Amino acid sequence: MSARALPLLLLAVACSSRPDHDPDAERFSSRGRITEVRSDALVIFHERIPTMRTVTGKLEPMDPMAMVFAATSSTPLSDLTAGDPIRFTFTVDYKKPPPLRLVAIEKLPADTKLDLPAAPPAE
Repeated sequence: MSARALPLLLLAVACSSRPDHDPDAERFSSRGRITEVRSDALVIFHERIPTMRTVTGKLEPMDPMAMVFAATSSTPLSDLTAGDPIRFTFTVDYKKPPPLRLVAIEKLPADTKLDLPAAPPAE
């Protein structure tokens, strides 16, 4: 292997072993209902989140709404379908797209009562 190829190989190995979310990032949790399963994300209609970091950097409550949360290696989407009630934990980092990343997800019983309006608010 040439001396020029070694740094590229080391960079490739380092990048491939990086987690797909920052383990030190701020975490928040909520419950909600999946409204759409995408190949790399979930759209979740979530309950009110008492405190969440907003795009302005403030910690504020977040009213119920449908939001897109990117999947990570710790959150496989294969067993999830639209309509499933879930409990989930996510990280927020507005400097790195996508800013909202799932780090844990738990499917709740189908009859779980969620504190949600009948439908997500219109955008």
